[in-house]
Amino acid sequence: MKMLIQSRRMKLDIGGVKHIVYVGNDMTEEKMQRILMVSRAYLQQYVYVEAVLAETFMVWVEDSVKKKKCFKFKAKKYWKDCLVNLRKTIKEYDSYSNSDFNNDFAMTYYSKICSDIYSLRDKLAQRLQNLGVKEYAGLYANTILIYNFLAMCISTYDAIQYRLKERLNVDLSRAFVSFLPVKALEASYSFLCEVMGKDYDRIATHINNKELTAYFEKVRDGIFDSKIQDEAAENATEELDKEVQKTHRRFYDVNEVLDGCFPKMEKVS
Repeated sequence: MKMLIQSRRMKLDIGGVKHIVYVGNDMTEEKMQRILMVSRAYLQQYVYVEAVLAETFMVWVEDSVKKKKCFKFKAKKYWKDCLVNLRKTIKEYDSYSNSDFNNDFAMTYYSKICSDIYSLRDKLAQRLQNLGVKEYAGLYANTILIYNFLAMCISTYDAIQYRLKERLNVDLSRAFVSFLPVKALEASYSFLCEVMGKDYDRIATHINNKELTAYFEKVRDGIFDSKIQDEAAENATEELDKEVQKTHRRFYDVNEVLDGCFPKMEKVS
């Protein structure tokens, strides 16, 4: 890892929020603009997709969840808090680019990997039934999946920021915290603990078997699949002008962004 022997502070204005980052003396405003662009592009290509998958899954299972006797008082509040805060995070992404493109892009992923998500959910529910959970096996499975989808957003975000810091020598992890569904993750964990109660400690160590882990990995691999990524971009730009299509159908590489000529996106001082 490079060390900033000589550094200075640079003030960023991202979405109306001021951030101070430490950069090398060779950092220019133009270079920082490009770094901000590639950072946001990576987050939209991956973390945004994971967040939309979590929201879509929550909507899909919501009616089933609400029918359970335990869905009341604190549980109801935690569910609502999770969905509201998750949608706030998604809206943050949409405020920076075309929301229709973002949604179509993410939903192509969902259509491609939803069968894997549902298979994972069913296998998890069966595993819980084998552990003696009868009435609430489906609810627990849904709850565990939602929490893991949101946790996946956090780990992907951290991995992207680590790689950008490693290659570009600038730490933007705090600058893009509004792109993280932290509050939604916290609410999902509270919901999980509330509906599971004492069952949580009993089953927690028994649901991380190799088969379930492999299915989680299969879902995640789908999000990073380049063929699905290309198809998602094509589907999301079908109705756009050809010049706009070119911009939206290409994916950002760190070196490409730093060497290329891109418009300024943020105010830097």
